[in-house]
Amino acid sequence: APATPPATATLSTTVALPALVSRSYQLALARAPTPAQLEWAVAFIDSQMVERQQRQAEVPAEQIRQQAVADFCQVLFSLNEFVYVD
Repeated sequence: APATPPATATLSTTVALPALVSRSYQLALARAPTPAQLEWAVAFIDSQMVERQQRQAEVPAEQIRQQAVADFCQVLFSLNEFVYVD
């Protein structure tokens, strides 16, 4: 079977949010999130899911989650740590 692309694996609806956040940090920044970053990221994704569900009640939950995770990934890609090399 072909390997699952990293982005698809990261957006998986079966992965727990803390594991998903940790994997996203590893892929984007080559490090694990700090405990505070992990806590913030999980809360951010949760809040995005709630907000999106309120605005798009007809959209399936797994798609709402994927959109919320994509929002989080955009945050990661906006970090100075991602944009600039030390």
